[in-house]
Amino acid sequence: MSEQVRTLVSEARVPCRRLLLAVTAGLPGAVDREGGTVVGLMPGFRSWENLPVRASLERRVGAPVVLENDVNLAVLGEHWRGAAQGHDTCVFISLGVGIGAGILIGGELHRGHNSLAGEIAVMCMAPESVTGDFGSRGWLETLVGIDSIIHRWRPDAPGDLPGQARALLQAARAGDAAALRALGDAATLIGMAAAHVSLVIDPSLLVLSGPLVGDGGEVLERVRAVASGVIPGRRRSCARSSASARCSRGASSWRPRKPAGACASGSGSPGNQTRESLAAEPRQLADVLA
Repeated sequence: MSEQVRTLVSEARVPCRRLLLAVTAGLPGAVDREGGTVVGLMPGFRSWENLPVRASLERRVGAPVVLENDVNLAVLGEHWRGAAQGHDTCVFISLGVGIGAGILIGGELHRGHNSLAGEIAVMCMAPESVTGDFGSRGWLETLVGIDSIIHRWRPDAPGDLPGQARALLQAARAGDAAALRALGDAATLIGMAAAHVSLVIDPSLLVLSGPLVGDGGEVLERVRAVASGVIPGRRRSCARSSASARCSRGASSWRPRKPAGACASGSGSPGNQTRESLAAEPRQLADVLA
C-alpha cells in the first residue's frame, strides 16, 4: 500500500516529504479510526486485522494517515463529484466479491457506535441465515458476492474473476438457464437488501456499484423492481448510469423517493420478465473490467 501511495505521489509530481499534507487509505471492514486498525469483517484480509496499519503507513510515507472504510470513501466521492451530488442523505452499495454500504446522513458519514454501520454483508434476511454458519463473510455476501454467483452458475468456470464475470453475463444474454437463474436470484436478494437499507435510512438516492449493475441494465431493473415493491408507497423508482461521473467505475443510481409514474415498468412476473429480457437484449449488461 505504501508503494502505491508513493507511485500516486510521484505521478502527481508532489515532493513527498515537503508538500504531502496527509494520506487517506480505504480498507474493507470495520475500521477503528482512532486506533488506526481494522478490527473485523475483513474476510479477504484476515491477516490485516488489528495490525497497526496507520502507524506503519505513516512511517513509510512520512505524512499523517487517515484510515477509513473503503465504501465510506466511495459514498463521499459520489457526493462530492459523482452520482450523489446534491443528495445529503444517500447510500452507496458496493457489489463485488465483498458487499458493503456507505451511508451519508445530513451530509455527514454515518459510521455507527462500533463502526459497523453499512456492513450489510452480514444482514440476515431469512430464517436459515440466523442458524447457518456463513463464517466471517456473512449470509448476504456468501450468496451475492460475485464469486459466489459465478460458482453457482459454473463451479469450474475458467479464467480470472473479471473473465468469469464477462462469461456469466454473456451466457445470460445468450439465454443460458443456469446463468439467468444465478443472476435473477442474486438480483432479488440485492433488491431486498436495498429495500431494507432504504427503509431504515430513507435516503433520497441509493447508488449501486459493481459488475452486475454498472450500466443500469436488466439486473439493476430487477433490483429496482424488488426494492420498489417492498418500500411502501414507492412502487417505482428511476435508475441512471453515473458513467459520466467516474468517481465509482460502473455505478448506477436509483431514487427511492421518485414520484410514482416517473418510469415505465414491465408487466407480469418480475422474475420471468427479467429472465426474458436478459435473454433477449443483445447489449452489454455491465463493464466487468477492474
